[in-house]
Amino acid sequence: MLDVNGRSILDRLLDTLVDAGVDRIVLVIGHAAEDIRRMQGTEHGGRPMHYVLNQLYEQTNTIYSLYLAKDFLAADDTLLVEGDLLLGSDIVRLCIDHASPDVAVVARFEPRMNGTVTQLTEDRSVAAFVMEDEIVAGLPTPYFKTVNLYKLSAGFSKTLVPYLEAGMAVHGRGVFYERVFKSMTIDGAVRFGAADVTGRPWFEVDTREDLDNARSCIAPYAGVASRGQQ
Repeated sequence: MLDVNGRSILDRLLDTLVDAGVDRIVLVIGHAAEDIRRMQGTEHGGRPMHYVLNQLYEQTNTIYSLYLAKDFLAADDTLLVEGDLLLGSDIVRLCIDHASPDVAVVARFEPRMNGTVTQLTEDRSVAAFVMEDEIVAGLPTPYFKTVNLYKLSAGFSKTLVPYLEAGMAVHGRGVFYERVFKSMTIDGAVRFGAADVTGRPWFEVDTREDLDNARSCIAPYAGVASRGQQ
């Protein structure tokens, strides 16, 4: 609900998804849930809006929010995107059009970035997910930051749900879903193709500095500008 030059991050993100051609939108909501329902309504750009309520949002993390949407995941192929992202529809289309049925959008890691990263194979698939506290500086093989945009096939999602359940049983509900993606990659249960968007503009708004950076690079009422990257 944060404002970026006259429009909320969520509104901008939903516009991007509609421009990229999605046919329905599912929002997992917790904080300010009723405000979001009231502001967004039942459709956006002609696409129906569905809501999943995480009543435990203060005690849980993305692993649990994703699990709550399990019925939608199993029903169709899904774009998984986090609600603090600003990016262009070109990046979303790159993810959708990628030849792999399951795709992680990534960008070359820079020291100012934070969060989960990946290591890639020579054929540009994800070899490993590396959690933030596991990152080792100075390795000869570069890391690629997760952009927090994924394409998940319905078939993969049917396998994902029991992994989410097992992950919560072991780690609790307060961890990121990438920890489950890491386990599935190690087990050979998924092979994510990597859509590399290094050099394309995108912003993950986690801090006030991130917000200020986004505001300085995005024109009022416009999409993502041609400069700047989180």
